[in-house]
Amino acid sequence: MKTRQMYLGCIITRGGIYIDTWHNVASFQEIEKGYIVEHIIDNHIVVFVFAKENDYRIYEFWDTPDLMQKHIEETKFIESKIDETFEQITKELEENYAN
Repeated sequence: MKTRQMYLGCIITRGGIYIDTWHNVASFQEIEKGYIVEHIIDNHIVVFVFAKENDYRIYEFWDTPDLMQKHIEETKFIESKIDETFEQITKELEENYAN
């Protein structure tokens, strides 16, 4: 028999647009007017409330340590590429539009 460790995670959208993926969610509750998410940050539980009237939608999922690590690595890679692109654009603007 294979045993896996599972964690609760959630995907946050607003207006149908992806906002973020959270891992290490302590609890998730959908209420009439929105969602209550208890997210573990630096070994503390932080409570977030997302209102449906503000067009937030939260989708919960079960996460495994290997998937969580893969997501973290992909996020770091994407963020580094965003930083590189921003630096390049800034450099080009300074070179071409310097007073």
